[in-house]
Amino acid sequence: MDNIEERAEELVEEHTRKELNKIALEEGIKEPEDFPRKMAVAKEIVRARKAKEHVKKPTGLYISERD
Repeated sequence: MDNIEERAEELVEEHTRKELNKIALEEGIKEPEDFPRKMAVAKEIVRARKAKEHVKKPTGLYISERD
């Protein structure tokens, strides 16, 4: 079992479907209630969190354009 499967299984065991749907919405997943099973929602939550880890974080350095 890969990491996504393991994490998703933990989510399924720890949360109700309603809670998973709420978490999914908070993670930016649209219409989680359309997924057929809790495991499908949980896998998408794990994937969304994993994707966020790889998104570049802003440095706080901004270059303003001068006319």
